[in-house]
Amino acid sequence: GGGVDTGRRVLWCGKMADTYPWTILEHLILAHTVERYGDEWENVSRRVNNTVRRMRNAPDRPASFYGAPECAKQYRHLKTLYPVKLQRQTASTHKSRGVPHAQHIARHLSAARLHELETQMLSAEQQLAALRMNVQRMVAGVGGAEPTPDPATAHLPPRALPRPHLLSFFSAQNTAAPPSSPSPLRLSSSVDLTLSDSIAKKLPTIGKKRKREEASANAEAENEAAQEAKRRKAVVSSFLGIVNAIARHKFAFLFKEPVKEAEAPGYGAIVRCPMDLATMRKDVTSGKISTPEELYRSIMLMFQNAFTFNPKGSVVYEMTVAVKKFTLRKLHTMLHLNVDLCVEDPTKL
Repeated sequence: GGGVDTGRRVLWCGKMADTYPWTILEHLILAHTVERYGDEWENVSRRVNNTVRRMRNAPDRPASFYGAPECAKQYRHLKTLYPVKLQRQTASTHKSRGVPHAQHIARHLSAARLHELETQMLSAEQQLAALRMNVQRMVAGVGGAEPTPDPATAHLPPRALPRPHLLSFFSAQNTAAPPSSPSPLRLSSSVDLTLSDSIAKKLPTIGKKRKREEASANAEAENEAAQEAKRRKAVVSSFLGIVNAIARHKFAFLFKEPVKEAEAPGYGAIVRCPMDLATMRKDVTSGKISTPEELYRSIMLMFQNAFTFNPKGSVVYEMTVAVKKFTLRKLHTMLHLNVDLCVEDPTKL
């Protein structure tokens, strides 16, 4: 059996791990190695061992601790701790040289490692605060009463009082005795440890991490918006090119502008959904027409209106047939639409 306890910074699995628990950092190195080089365990074992040995303050492990069987066992346990659905993996995960689980596991372990480091920094800050209080008590006892022993440092050997060259740690003004008096040096009781403040400023904070994450999310959203705007611009340009190509036909003057009632009495009563090239341009520019299918339906509606209003055999009817055949060839060439160009009845095209 096995388990996980990120608060104690160890994961364990198997007999050897029960005796020598793996740390989160060691598991993270294992996951990254499998992600990069695959699950050839002899190769993984050698690379994990070399990586850990080069670490500062590397843990003291037996020679066989990172052996191929142990690495395989630890990785199998990590797969049970961090399961993943393969069908939901991203394209970048499938391009990895390693197994599909590795990147998923490494991402979770990275978050656990970050939490571990934040916990260590919090502990260090608490120890620093305790040290600061002890120093203040020690300084307050110079030349006066004996300071009260601190239970946290009672087991430590007694230390000598601060020497003059240590006084640079404190920012408060030192109050020395008059030259005529050889009394010992006295320090202000309100000591400000500038050293601890400078150390605290250098420690990374969770706020900085959140700002980086927000900046990354904003950059990603802006990139997606830019890509969408670029795609939209290309679609508009392509569709306007088709509309303009239709408008260059010698009989296209019939469809350039909306039909007026004065030119064709009764047109509004017969044609319920009028369409023309000028209206089509506006719909493409505004985004009302955004797919090849929508453009095709609008063009066919324009021709069907002409066939409905004008009797078969009339001049306008025959002109519409010619423009429609020309348009279908353009749609087939420019949009690769699968349309039938050889239908006897032009109203059924």
